[in-house]
Order: sequence, then structure tokens, then C-alpha cells
Amino acid sequence: MLYHFIQRIVLANDHRKLTIYADNCCGQNKNNFVVKMLLALAQTGELDVVELKFFVKGHTKNAVDRGFGLMRKKIAKEDVWTADQLLEVINDSSSSSALVHIPKENTTMKLFRTPVTEVYKDLKGVQRYQIFTMCEKKPGVVSCRVGPPNQPMD
Repeated sequence: MLYHFIQRIVLANDHRKLTIYADNCCGQNKNNFVVKMLLALAQTGELDVVELKFFVKGHTKNAVDRGFGLMRKKIAKEDVWTADQLLEVINDSSSSSALVHIPKENTTMKLFRTPVTEVYKDLKGVQRYQIFTMCEKKPGVVSCRVGPPNQPMD
């Protein structure tokens, strides 16, 4: 989803800087693969600067949470028996959100996994940092900060 958004929205509209806010879920957002994928996009020149910022644990409420709440309420009121019905209910749950269906056969993750694993080392202690910055001008470097007032560590 993230790569799809970057390709279809960010790069398609000629944006060169990307700031991403996410919750601290290590399985979805805060992991070495996501950091390495964003580093690759900066290093290849697709983006000048990428910032990946995580909310403080326990204080996470953002538009995505509201969107999931709207979906849950809508699904609770509907009879949903098929995947197509589920997609329709989700799409109708909010006028300000768009449903993006990425087929199971999508190979984006497979395309990135091998190169970024071979080219970049894992960040040790990735879970303890809140802010990651990757720049085209600093190839292969991820600046990590524990919080906003802290100095970056490369």
C-alpha cells in the first residue's frame, strides 16, 4: 500500500519530499524492510528526502483510526456474505476515503525484498527510534532519532 501510494500520488504529482506518520506497529510499519524500502527510494533519486515519524506508544489516534471506526460501524449494520459485498460496504463507509484493492498477485514486496536485503544492513534496535530520515544526498544513511528534541544518529 505504501509503495502504491508513493507511486500513484506522491511521485505522480512531482512531490520530492515525503513525510509519513505511522503508529508503532512493528509488523506493519516500524521494521527494517519499510525503512530500507524508503531508503532505496531516496537513494535512487525518486525522492529527495523521506521522513518516517512514529507516534508515541499509547497516544496514537489519527485519521486512519477514525476511518477504521467508520468501517466497523458500517459493517455492523450490513449483511455481508461475500468479499465483493465487503469491498462495497468498505467503499461506501466514507466519502473522504478511497478503497484501494491491491491483488494478491502483486509483486511489489517481492521486487524490493531481495535487493534491499542484499544492499542495506539492518538497523539495530529499530524499535527504540521514533524518527527516521533518508536523503538522496546521503546515500545508504538513515538518520535515527529517539524523539524530536534528540540529535540524529547516522
